[in-house]
Amino acid sequence: MLLKHEYTHILNMHPVHGVPGALSWIFGAWVRPNMFLPHWYLEGLAVERESDGNTRFGRLNSPFYQGLLRANVLEGKLEKESVDRYASFDVPLYPYGSRPYFFGSFYWQYLTKTYGDELIYDLNQDYSKRIPWFIEAPLANRTDLTYSDNLQDA
Repeated sequence: MLLKHEYTHILNMHPVHGVPGALSWIFGAWVRPNMFLPHWYLEGLAVERESDGNTRFGRLNSPFYQGLLRANVLEGKLEKESVDRYASFDVPLYPYGSRPYFFGSFYWQYLTKTYGDELIYDLNQDYSKRIPWFIEAPLANRTDLTYSDNLQDA
């Protein structure tokens, strides 16, 4: 499970194309646009991948994560969340430093169930050609919805 999680990070960071690819050729592996994606994207994707498939392993399949999600739904806390707060380790609300892992993984689970696993590859390739920090356009081009729009539907 840990290997799958960390291998997902490697595969996520590896693609570099376009102008970033040329800069990477000059400066080496220091130029990786995908490493600047939000924490909820990076860690949530890795947790979703560690939990996918016909396995009972991975955090998304754990009773703890399922119970934590259920508690957040019953207490109405999910409606108060936004994509930018998913990425924050600093929000002083439970689950504290696990926020990017917890919220990001359930969000990625929604995205892959809605749009398919190929969305992961497509987005990673799209982001590898772009200036970091502008993340809405690739998802909107692929799904006609932004991250915030998809969050409303999730």
